[in-house]
Amino acid sequence: MALADYVQRTRAILTGYGLGEKPVMIQVAADAVNTVSGDTVLVTVLDGTNSGKIRPGDVLSTWNPSTEALAWTGYVLAVDTTTDVITCVNGYAGTTVIANAATTHDAGVLMLHGEGSVTDHEIVNAINLVLATMLWPAIFKLEFDTETANLSGDGRIDLDAEVEEIDKAWQIVGNEMFSISFGLEKQAPSVATPGTAGVVGTFDPVAAGSIYMSTIRRMVVGDDATYPQLVELVSIGASAISAGFSRPETTLAIAKQDSRERGRAPDIGAALWRDFVAVRDAWADDIARETADHIRVFRG
Repeated sequence: MALADYVQRTRAILTGYGLGEKPVMIQVAADAVNTVSGDTVLVTVLDGTNSGKIRPGDVLSTWNPSTEALAWTGYVLAVDTTTDVITCVNGYAGTTVIANAATTHDAGVLMLHGEGSVTDHEIVNAINLVLATMLWPAIFKLEFDTETANLSGDGRIDLDAEVEEIDKAWQIVGNEMFSISFGLEKQAPSVATPGTAGVVGTFDPVAAGSIYMSTIRRMVVGDDATYPQLVELVSIGASAISAGFSRPETTLAIAKQDSRERGRAPDIGAALWRDFVAVRDAWADDIARETADHIRVFRG
């Protein structure tokens, strides 16, 4: 699956599609024009039916972006229902801006947001935060890799960015297997491009040829092909963040006036976070059982 699948699942959790909730969608004209002037952009929607739904002060965002760069948000400044041209703050709330005459949104769909609605840009940021900081070290994958030995003297080899640890490394010479010593450097000068930082393994090979290794890696988008539960777990975590959850804020929320005004209504963000932790810990227990020499049960 791609990033868009995570965005869709997160939005489904947040908006309750199964309960009949439906967002207001705006169709964009086949040629959206996208005329940029300073901090504003003019976007042409399909017809009067669409422009009639929009008012100054509304927020529009791209629907179901396939990449973070396409998760655009605009704040509506003016609406011309005669020409169906919408004047927006370009790149509102920290999103990327639409380039002049860009065709990115031609014949696309924008989502109209009411008060408290979460944009896809915010959802994408939450998904990235979960993947980067909230899975490791509880959730990981163990993979076997093959690299060509570097006999130049330092034994350094570039590895994939998601590698967190090397479990073991070995070479096969003839019919014998030899364990070899290894190390791992993070934010180290890349072997191929020394001017950039990367993840580098250091090895002490006993011979030329292949080095075999098992590596412990972070989960990334795309690993759901092997681990389909990754989409659900990340989406629950991203929903909790998008609903306003953070551990310090939740602790202090009871003292806030808005919390008292809500009475005893449940904190949706905190409830989703508890679901996320429960699912993550259950999966972590499964991983611990499957990797007998790596018992890692993470709580927190």
